[in-house]
Amino acid sequence: GEMKKLALCVPTREIGNKFEELLAPYSTRQQELRHESAALMSMRDSLLPKLVSGELVISSSENFLRERGL
Repeated sequence: GEMKKLALCVPTREIGNKFEELLAPYSTRQQELRHESAALMSMRDSLLPKLVSGELVISSSENFLRERGL
């Protein structure tokens, strides 16, 4: 019941559209960063165990990544 008493400011459609237009690049960048983060986590998860075990040395890591399409 108390929520119904609160005043609410609703923007016009024009203002809403402009707001979305201004935020779109940030949304796109956020999505790009999520994909990049997922790729980096995948690389970390594949490389770290091999580096720790000595199976992979830094000089061969580029080939390892290339073979896996990372």
